[in-house]
Amino acid sequence: MSHLLHEYSKSLGVKASKPDLQQHFFPCLDEKYIVFYDAEQSQSKIYKHYSTVFQLLKETLDKNNIKIYQIGGKNAITGVNRHLSCSLKNEAYIVSKSLLYLGPDSYLAQYASSQDVKTITLHGNNYASNTKPFWGSFKNKACLEPEWDARPCFSNQDPQRQIDSIKPEVVCKKILEFCGLEDLNFNFKTINIGDSYYQKIVEVVPTEITKGLPKSLFVRIDYGVAEEALLYYCANHEVVLVTDQLPQVNMLVQFRNNIKRILYTIQDKNDTIPEEYFEALKKLNIDFILLSDEEGDLPYLRNQYFENQVHLKDQECDAIDCSSNAKFLTNKKIVEADKVYTSYAHYKKGLDSCDKVLDTPEYWEESKHFYIYEQEEGS
Repeated sequence: MSHLLHEYSKSLGVKASKPDLQQHFFPCLDEKYIVFYDAEQSQSKIYKHYSTVFQLLKETLDKNNIKIYQIGGKNAITGVNRHLSCSLKNEAYIVSKSLLYLGPDSYLAQYASSQDVKTITLHGNNYASNTKPFWGSFKNKACLEPEWDARPCFSNQDPQRQIDSIKPEVVCKKILEFCGLEDLNFNFKTINIGDSYYQKIVEVVPTEITKGLPKSLFVRIDYGVAEEALLYYCANHEVVLVTDQLPQVNMLVQFRNNIKRILYTIQDKNDTIPEEYFEALKKLNIDFILLSDEEGDLPYLRNQYFENQVHLKDQECDAIDCSSNAKFLTNKKIVEADKVYTSYAHYKKGLDSCDKVLDTPEYWEESKHFYIYEQEEGS
């Protein structure tokens, strides 16, 4: 199949020509900027690694006074400098003055090519050859697409989210090249991106009181507890209690508006939770989920507590092949007193503020929350 514009041209019996759009001035405060488009509604075109791309490029772009302008989208992506909402004619002006366009194949990508603005398009539901920017010189266009699993989905929904298999460093290198910064020593290699990496979670160990934490917290009673600290977090935050001991009903009543859920790990499948306890939780409108370390206990427990949710706790995942110098990023933190740990494995070893991969069962158990990478020193 040829480019969609050719197909439309043949079907309609008209000749394809450049868009004729009158630009309206918009006050751009920066001389050099990248236009990033994020108003795409098709799930199959939404690339979830943009924030990682901007994080990797932030220092370099800042040094060269290059800003990132986001057009569209409900919320600003982490790393953009300005989030703009304006008319189509304003958008045309902004794009025409930019260093490059970054985003999905869209009307703005096509318009950028008509102005011979450099374009970097990410293709998620169609071959790049079918939907790439139509106009402009070949050297000013970079079309990035996944290694397709047989073929694209050709749909607004892609269950496999193939677009996310495009590595952030590939996007970064192309941005640097189009900004004239390709000679920089950019040496970054993605090893693995966990499915839950972008899920932001703060866990607090309630042994001491730490202020300034987010409103919503996971309180890890199973890691350690002091009554004063536990009561403080329940009184001042919306909490999910993660515990291996049943919290007292009196405490639950006192903080019923802040305790949203209890994740209770069953120590012995023969231990019996009184029916009165479940009735109290229902009256307080607190979700209660039972967790088991043993997969073989699940049938018995689900029969015993058939009216409640019973799940298997996260199990150790296979270790990922990486060098001893591998590092990782995560949006899941464990806080205790004035220490911040990047995983339970680091917490267990007392390694705070550490980004080194640890080859331990506890580390790989949480690997779905990690972005594991390798990078040479000084790059």
